[in-house]
Amino acid sequence: MNLISRMFGHSLSAQELSEKLKTSARPLVVDVRQPEEYREAHISGAKLIPLGDLSQRMPELPKDKEIVCVCASGSRSSSATKLLAGAG
Repeated sequence: MNLISRMFGHSLSAQELSEKLKTSARPLVVDVRQPEEYREAHISGAKLIPLGDLSQRMPELPKDKEIVCVCASGSRSSSATKLLAGAG
């Protein structure tokens, strides 16, 4: 487990996320890409909150549910995870 994983949870493979989405405890998937990227393709049921908007839109997110952030390469989702973890 790397430092980011120890500090902020862990990264999931596409297969691991797919399995989680099939359970009754389905996590909230937050897509932190830009709207045009989201329109091209996204995970069904994902909530679009571009990374630049995340700070002001945090009140929209549940505190009692697992949240999985996704993006194209992992960079923005890592930043989003760090931001969410810092906010509790």
